[in-house]
Amino acid sequence: MKKISKIIYGLDLNQFSKETLDYAVERAKANNAQLIVIYAHQMIPHIVSLSLPKNVIEESVKGFKKQLVDLCEENITADIKWEAVVLEEKTVYEAIINAAKKLNADLIIVSAHDRHELDEILLGHNTEKIVRYAPCSVYVSKD
Repeated sequence: MKKISKIIYGLDLNQFSKETLDYAVERAKANNAQLIVIYAHQMIPHIVSLSLPKNVIEESVKGFKKQLVDLCEENITADIKWEAVVLEEKTVYEAIINAAKKLNADLIIVSAHDRHELDEILLGHNTEKIVRYAPCSVYVSKD
């Protein structure tokens, strides 16, 4: 079995799962691996961004980063090497997959949320696409 040295935990700040983060921390600790916690959000289409006040997007990314770092500091023990990353991509699954390729990750950990039908049509395919196209193993936690 391949040694696990880099783990990506992709999370949704709106539907955060403490249990899944705890699992990611346990896996990182057990393997003496680096844990990269990623919040990926969809890019705002260029035409829409032109109508927004200046710096709105940059300020929202800074807010996401602070929220993510705070969450990591509260939930990840000091003996784990971790990094918090906010990514902006066309789709959430592309952000996670591209990060896994770029970082040469050995494992991706994500949550699958129960959603209503409309949410499933709009948002529910990210976990399925990550599993399908990931360059490494994927653990999916059912929340």
